[in-house]
Amino acid sequence: MEFETEFALVKRKGDGIALSIQGGYEKSAIGQADVLAFGPIVEVASGQLLVTLNPLFTGQVGPNRETESLGFDYGWRAEYDFAKHWGVGVEMFGEIEDLSNAGTFNQQNHSIGPTLFWSPTNKEEDVGDAAGGDEDENKGPGPAPLELSFNVGVQFGLTDATSDTALKFQGSLSF
Repeated sequence: MEFETEFALVKRKGDGIALSIQGGYEKSAIGQADVLAFGPIVEVASGQLLVTLNPLFTGQVGPNRETESLGFDYGWRAEYDFAKHWGVGVEMFGEIEDLSNAGTFNQQNHSIGPTLFWSPTNKEEDVGDAAGGDEDENKGPGPAPLELSFNVGVQFGLTDATSDTALKFQGSLSF
């Protein structure tokens, strides 16, 4: 079971940069250590291109911890939206379990691969008329719109420690 939260520090509207801080807690299976994670999320958008960087520092907690120091996980994505609700891109993920005993690059998990994105609720559409032309001036701001997105991809291992290929599926609901 995992709980994760994100706080937006700089919000992006259209092109530009966004910055958030995230933190999470993962309750692991019996006999394994629980994991705390924290780090920034950076988005850079230009037209239909969106680049997202997601570095995380991790720490094992509890009586079953196996590492001496913080770990480091990362993910990055370059996505190009080619149609109203569709995009293609490339994603890369990696993990160093223990920064004080990182080993060689070939002993770490690193993978890269193509991804297909589908977002049936496009937040740019749901915002409505940004100039406020149709909005009733007596109404306050309403609840944030729901955003639903899915992506599927294939990851190819870059090191001996990583699976040669892996199928990746992810879904997200934001509100």
